[in-house]
Amino acid sequence: MITITVGGARGTTPVSEAGYLEYGGETTSILLAGSSGAKIIIDAGTGLRLLNRRLCSDEGSPCELLLLFTHYHLDHVMGLPAFSLVYDESWRIKMESPVREGFSAEETVRRVFAQPYWPVQLEELPGRMRFSVLPEPRS
Repeated sequence: MITITVGGARGTTPVSEAGYLEYGGETTSILLAGSSGAKIIIDAGTGLRLLNRRLCSDEGSPCELLLLFTHYHLDHVMGLPAFSLVYDESWRIKMESPVREGFSAEETVRRVFAQPYWPVQLEELPGRMRFSVLPEPRS
């Protein structure tokens, strides 16, 4: 069995007005969790913060995660600096995506965690991250 949790699906800008309470206001991030404990997240928008709570509440499950990116627009990566698991040395996070517009997942994440945008650089993060380049999808 797979459980799908939508942390965010709002669009380009996170919003917090009362009109968004029913459906939420976070940008794209979706968790797929298998009954075996496998966890896959698609995109790292601000909804990643909400999924973070869900991942950390799974007592006894493996501290491993596959993070896939559909593309690297800011609304799909802006949740990474607030994602506590990148600061937790017990977690192993594999990030994968094809090269998009000339950038790999590693290059993109490195830019998100770069000065002057964020005070902690990628190589300083205690979370164990690996990056893989996926082949381009066929048309």
